[in-house]
Amino acid sequence: MKKMFNGICAYDNYAINDLNVEVSPMTHYFCQGGMKAVLWADTLQTAVMMAGVVALLIRGCERMGGMEEVWRRAEEHGRVHHWE
Repeated sequence: MKKMFNGICAYDNYAINDLNVEVSPMTHYFCQGGMKAVLWADTLQTAVMMAGVVALLIRGCERMGGMEEVWRRAEEHGRVHHWE
């Protein structure tokens, strides 16, 4: 198991004291955290992206004159298709 860990993380677990102070916590976090670290990073990224989409929708509707105006223009140009 130790050989596999060293091969994946590219450093010896006991040599962490020799690493740079800024790099050591990040390397240790990602190598020790594994899937948990990846899931947390993906969750944070998803939350930021969704917040951006919501902000874009709100700002876009405000600039167009409200949701009623957005819907009216969409219907006017044939963008709204209900189940026909």
